[in-house]
Amino acid sequence: MLDRVVVAQKLARLKFAWNSDVSKELSRAAALRLKDLFKKIVFGAQLTDSLVPLLPAFEVASFQHSYCVLAVDGSQIYPDRSFADGQLALLNVGGILLDYGARVSAADFFSEPEWLTLEGCAKDVGAFPFCPELIDLLRSIRELELGLQRAVSLIQQGKNLDLVLFDGSMLQHGLMLKSLTLQKYVFEKLGRVLALFREHQILVAWYTSAPHAHGLAALVCDENVTDAQLLVQILGEWQTSPLFSVGQQLSMRGAVHPLDACVFLYFFTGQEVARLEFPRWIANKPELYGRVCALMRDQVEKGMGYPVALTEAHRQAVVSEADRQSILQLLEHSSFHGVRTAKMLRKIIVPV
Repeated sequence: MLDRVVVAQKLARLKFAWNSDVSKELSRAAALRLKDLFKKIVFGAQLTDSLVPLLPAFEVASFQHSYCVLAVDGSQIYPDRSFADGQLALLNVGGILLDYGARVSAADFFSEPEWLTLEGCAKDVGAFPFCPELIDLLRSIRELELGLQRAVSLIQQGKNLDLVLFDGSMLQHGLMLKSLTLQKYVFEKLGRVLALFREHQILVAWYTSAPHAHGLAALVCDENVTDAQLLVQILGEWQTSPLFSVGQQLSMRGAVHPLDACVFLYFFTGQEVARLEFPRWIANKPELYGRVCALMRDQVEKGMGYPVALTEAHRQAVVSEADRQSILQLLEHSSFHGVRTAKMLRKIIVPV
């Protein structure tokens, strides 16, 4: 049994560089250098190979009108030997449609589970291990596809939809280190969905709480801290950083249109610095760009520090331990149930 008291005692003795006065002073100096850089940057000029400032900083306005937002999130059960002998994985994509009407507000919840098989994934993406990395990629694609499907359906029904919101980043970090077959599969899926959002003129954004990116920190030669740790020292409440474009489309092998490339900014909510990403076609129209930011402010304020729509979407998407146990019982009687190893049987039989 883990001795939690000993663990706590040893943790208390650990020292982290971020807590030292020297590191704090270096961080303040870096934050001031970043603030000075924001004043001097030339918009449209390349700062690094993958970073271009597009628009200046501003203060996010409040949103006082009725609106409708669709939020989508996903969860999963990863392949595991105790779960159909590692041949199955489960995706669950859930979400919520929040309609803030002038007189009456409404909420519509949904959840769509989907099985993934080792054999099926091998046919789709090639000889890539049936592992958590692959499941995460497929889940993110499924989130986008379901969000697009729901949004188009609402528009076809004549309903107004102001924003589709996702958790995390629109960039597939680390994908360039994977096989060419997997890259092609993901980029083609991503390019197709992003293009359809643009064609239907559906506003879409990705929200990251407590981001760990270091791109701006690297500009002032301090990659020991995150962009958020620097920006929290120089941004006022609901002030943003400049808007930046990411040169990610250069590495997407032409699958993603330049107008669908990622742009991002940071803003301070009063509690934390968050990162907001959306396609470049939105940034090209100031009225759309401002509207997305204002809607995000309203969502964060309604959620008391985190977008309320994303909170509710996560609740619909999460696969609880009770869900997992129920699924395991179903698998006991299915054709996917394989022979358990002695080790697995001992874990089940031996009481704790």
